[in-house]
Amino acid sequence: MPSPTEVWLEYASANLDAADRLLKSPHPNSWTFLLAAWHCHQAIEKMLKRIMVAREKEVIKIHDLGKLYSLAGTTLESEQLAFVEKMNQYYMPSRYPDFLYKPFPKLSLENATSIFDRTTDVFVCLKNQS
Repeated sequence: MPSPTEVWLEYASANLDAADRLLKSPHPNSWTFLLAAWHCHQAIEKMLKRIMVAREKEVIKIHDLGKLYSLAGTTLESEQLAFVEKMNQYYMPSRYPDFLYKPFPKLSLENATSIFDRTTDVFVCLKNQS
């Protein structure tokens, strides 16, 4: 049976894989790129929660990456941390366009790919810390 940290890693990896697949979509649009960014947010969120589990801290049901980073007690380079905190803008409480509570930025393939690449960098860093 996999350990709780292995389960969190598998779950986070699935989000990273989903973002990668969305970026390779044959017919992408701005929603495709936004969903890829959302999956990147989710991958980081789950990696921070994985660290919390590994350190026997209570995992609370919040999505604010800055707060989770503080609670996890982990370390990132200042540029990585700034990126992680900026990723909060891509969290969507609902993925239905008529229930969105805030306007989201329109992303291009180039923007979304950059987000994915930076997320992958943070993902690896967090993986090495737990």
